[in-house]
Amino acid sequence: MEGIINTNAFDVPLVNTPGRLGIVNGRVRMIKPKGFGPWPVIIPGENVEIFYGNQRIAGPTVIDDVQDLRVMAESIPSESRFEITVSPDKMAVTLSVTFRPGKQYQLVDAQYTRKLTVQAKLVKEIPPEPIDPMEVLKYLREHNLSGQVDYKEIMQACSELKDGEYVIARGIAPRPPIDGRVQLVCDFMTRPISRDDRERVDFRERMLIASVEPGDVLARWYPPKLGTPGRNIYGEEVMPRRPKMGIFKAGRGVKLIENGRIAVAEIAGRPVYRKGVLSVNQQIIVQQDVNMATGNIKFTGDVVVLGDVTEAMTVESGEIVDVKGNVYHAQVRAGSHIRVGAKLIGGHLMAGLMHPGLNEAASVLGRLGKDVLKAAAAVSQVTESKKGQYLAQDNVGLLIKRLFEQRFPHVPSLFAGITEFLKSLHADKELMQDNEDLKTRLSKALALGQYFIGAGPLYLESGAQLEQAAACLLELKDRFEALVDSSAEIIAGYCQNAQLEASGDITIRGPLTYNCHVSAGSNLVMYGECRSGEYYARSSIRAQTVGTGSMGVTRLAVGEGGTIRAAVLNPGVQLKIGAIPYEVTTTMYNAEFRINDGTIVARTFH
Repeated sequence: MEGIINTNAFDVPLVNTPGRLGIVNGRVRMIKPKGFGPWPVIIPGENVEIFYGNQRIAGPTVIDDVQDLRVMAESIPSESRFEITVSPDKMAVTLSVTFRPGKQYQLVDAQYTRKLTVQAKLVKEIPPEPIDPMEVLKYLREHNLSGQVDYKEIMQACSELKDGEYVIARGIAPRPPIDGRVQLVCDFMTRPISRDDRERVDFRERMLIASVEPGDVLARWYPPKLGTPGRNIYGEEVMPRRPKMGIFKAGRGVKLIENGRIAVAEIAGRPVYRKGVLSVNQQIIVQQDVNMATGNIKFTGDVVVLGDVTEAMTVESGEIVDVKGNVYHAQVRAGSHIRVGAKLIGGHLMAGLMHPGLNEAASVLGRLGKDVLKAAAAVSQVTESKKGQYLAQDNVGLLIKRLFEQRFPHVPSLFAGITEFLKSLHADKELMQDNEDLKTRLSKALALGQYFIGAGPLYLESGAQLEQAAACLLELKDRFEALVDSSAEIIAGYCQNAQLEASGDITIRGPLTYNCHVSAGSNLVMYGECRSGEYYARSSIRAQTVGTGSMGVTRLAVGEGGTIRAAVLNPGVQLKIGAIPYEVTTTMYNAEFRINDGTIVARTFH
């Protein structure tokens, strides 16, 4: 503030004038204050560096002597650089190029002011230099990267002065083998009779079953052909995978001719192809209720029941079971499809499965195998980082135990649950009698289980043991999936207090599904309401109305990558996709759920 606030020795009034800073011809000038006027302040602007007394300043600073002040406009040099990466499969080399232009700035003159903000303007942009292709080729030679080098791509990447990624070398991929394959010659599908075939019929009442006569050709086998090795970008040989045989075997009623390449029917009946085995099965028809008068029904071929299956009775078929009436608190097991034309009250339906619970068990084994494999990779990474250092056996076991506790806490509980199932499967004498290889795998898996429960991980000695355990689990998962007929489906009407398990689809056409336990190896479709109970499908669940909000909990679950869709979802319904849970808290309409970035997301469908 200017004003007369003091006098000199001669009592002559002095004026307090503030100091000022300005920039003239690119140099900072100062007019010092008079009297008790404030000293000027300098503020660094963008693209400007200011040093005062050999110290860089970043904010407003009082200046009392411009001789100690250095003000410089920035000068950013141009940049041209490259990076070379090798693909995980060692079959491709990628060149990443980055070009950045340089920038030269100049101070902007400014009028004198008490608070001077120093500004700079861009006066010149310096284009980047091209990259020397010889440097790229030198890098390839030094790192023993060869293969099929694309020199034209290298020249383009280095000279265009544009950021980008370029594949500059490739290995020689192995030529894949041709798998053996089976060509099914006759029709194996059971189809509903169309209205054009005969008089008007109900789909649930009559089916057209495929059939063959003796001598009919069922299938032909084409043997596999080996592939050709290739080479990766390090010059190492890359072997092609072994071809799959894709061969069939002859079951009941089938004969192989022409050195096992052609299968023909020996008897009349329905052709079946399952798990690589061709067979011809016959059919029986029960023209009344299955009750105490008929006794339990057990047949290797198709079973058709024209009446009901009554309480406490059992119907077992190696192929299709078709019940035209109701099933009341009874057991129905089929190697293929099950159809119940009317109601299912209580009881247990199992289609395409040789043992209850195989669907969920295969899913759990798959998840355990992947997680144990991840744990093995983590252990290998730690031990590799400590290469050359002594790592005691007990330290490795402790490392693995802590790894499970911190990153995979669910593994021990999953192992405990699956162990109980494996024990029950191992105790199934009828199943084990015909599957010695499965019995061996089960014994091996049960022996491994002790290393993942409680203090078990402490006895593990290396990541290689985890890899072996993961391989065992995944092989057992594949074996379980081979035990089921993936096309076996269940079709039923109204369902209440029942258990349904199928290796393929399950479709419930009735108006209500109440308090049931349902497990589908593929898709689950419910046309009516779904109230209370547990419902699982590996691929997808489609429902109309789910939950009640008052009568028990309704749980819907699908495997990893699966989807859940419903027209109406009531509060309290519990959803699960893979290992990720979700609870419905408000009424939702036309909602579809799926996994996105590790969380369950909902969208509206029309």
